[in-house]
Amino acid sequence: MYGSVFARPRVLSLLLLSTLTIAGCDSNDDGPGGSGGNVTFRADGDRISLAGGAGIVSGALSLGAASAGGDISAGFIVEDSEGTYDIEDDEIFAFYESEDGDTYNATSGTIRIEDLDDNSVSGTFEFTGETDDGVEIEITDGEFDVRLTNTDV
Repeated sequence: MYGSVFARPRVLSLLLLSTLTIAGCDSNDDGPGGSGGNVTFRADGDRISLAGGAGIVSGALSLGAASAGGDISAGFIVEDSEGTYDIEDDEIFAFYESEDGDTYNATSGTIRIEDLDDNSVSGTFEFTGETDDGVEIEITDGEFDVRLTNTDV
């Protein structure tokens, strides 16, 4: 069911863009940037903390996070159910965009959805990302606990 969503790069981009937009909409919630959720990780050892949000569209859970200024972002798309997902699977997508504007698409790693209900999603992640030029980065110690703001379930 969700496979057709992942087969179209334009749809992936729209899903993540809408999730990032939703993440920054509500300033009445706790968390960096007022998103109602936090996403933290290490990028080659440097600690990063972002505001995040998530949504479910066509059986896919899309999580997006950004810094207050929008110069750093990260996100992923997986199935909309609890479990551990291997990024080597063609239907799992994750990325990190550094403050320098370099985008690292995940080439290997895992995303674990530990708790998913009607209101929130939490879990962990780690991956190796690579730019189009072949520059790699290690994303480690990733954790997320964000509000689920839209669903089509």
